[in-house]
Amino acid sequence: MAVDRLRLGARAGHGRHVLKGHGERGAERRGPYLFPVASAVAVGAIGACHAFGRRWAPAAGTALVAGMMVFGGLCQLFVFTAYYA
Repeated sequence: MAVDRLRLGARAGHGRHVLKGHGERGAERRGPYLFPVASAVAVGAIGACHAFGRRWAPAAGTALVAGMMVFGGLCQLFVFTAYYA
């Protein structure tokens, strides 16, 4: 099932409707195809954390989640500063 989602997401990424800009019909069609791929990416990230072994896998997962939270916050800060500058 995860392979099908990856294949569907890859196919959506190469379609013409994905390359259209905002305000056009193709921009809102991207989400239903790319959102299911998030579960497959999460499974890959969990598998990568298990490479650290049974003892350090939870710490690696926690560091990964904390890093993504910091990254998301910094991205929002970047967008806000670019918008209000």
